Amino acid sequence: MKSLSYYLLAMACFLPGAVETVAIGRTFAEKHGYRLNSNTELLALAGANLAGGLGHGFPVSGGMISVAGQ
Repeated sequence: MKSLSYYLLAMACFLPGAVETVAIGRTFAEKHGYRLNSNTELLALAGANLAGGLGHGFPVSGGMISVAGQ
């Protein structure tokens, strides 16, 4: 039962970050005229979080506030 609660907590943390990262990617794609591949974007996010976890770092996600001003 404890592992299920950890899984649900992990998904609750991952989903908003993943949605925000893809939204930022789409914003940049529209602004600079290229096509966004959401699968590649999520794979890069997963790789960055895996590397951060192995190196005892912080979770990685996009930042909507910093993109809005550019």
